Amino acid sequence: MNKRNVISTVGGEAFWGLAMALVLSSTVLTVFLREHGAGETMIGSISSIESGAGVMLQFAGLFLFASRRRRKQQALGWHLFAIIPFLFLIGILACAAPRLPATVVRWGALIFYGGFVAAAGVVSAAFMDWFAQVFDERVRGTVLGISLCAAGLAGMGGGVLAGWLIHLRPLPNPYAYLYLGAGLFAVLGILIYWRVDDSELVRMEDAPRPRVEDVMRYIQASLADQNFRRFLVSRILAT
Repeated sequence: MNKRNVISTVGGEAFWGLAMALVLSSTVLTVFLREHGAGETMIGSISSIESGAGVMLQFAGLFLFASRRRRKQQALGWHLFAIIPFLFLIGILACAAPRLPATVVRWGALIFYGGFVAAAGVVSAAFMDWFAQVFDERVRGTVLGISLCAAGLAGMGGGVLAGWLIHLRPLPNPYAYLYLGAGLFAVLGILIYWRVDDSELVRMEDAPRPRVEDVMRYIQASLADQNFRRFLVSRILAT
């Protein structure tokens, strides 16, 4: 087991978990939107955005991140320049919120959050595929479990910190602190992830870029597998 890769993965995931907990959609975003006049329909749309944009756009990643040799640079670069900026945009919006109409604030925050989820959805499958290629299957589950544990523990602290900052009224713009801070922690997490050594993948030859008909064939092959069908049904029911 490559200790550097394990430490980098656990560290990167911990900072990412902390960042996400600071702006958790079910708490921080919901309270932020509520304070600016959001109704039940807008609040309910948050989970719809997460389920729709976060899942359906994964197919785009098959074509955008087709290169196995450059997937690390592509996936992590996508996080830095296409996903994390939306956190900073919401933070800037929160800074300007006292001088803006409430309608602009709540719709702007929801649209930026939608962009964040959509951008994350595009790269999520490619990122997990890269992770699976970096670690041997004998240790892959262990590393993933440790990483998710670190993210969860950091997230616990982030959730408490978020609640404390919101409670510290009249602290000006607590949401600005939370979203800008989340953006900085997310950047740090991705930079730590960049230390992962995937030189073995870089030396491999790339497969041809997939075509739409190839993807459809892969889907049909997956659905033909009984275990996959059972897994799919269980995930649908759980969701």
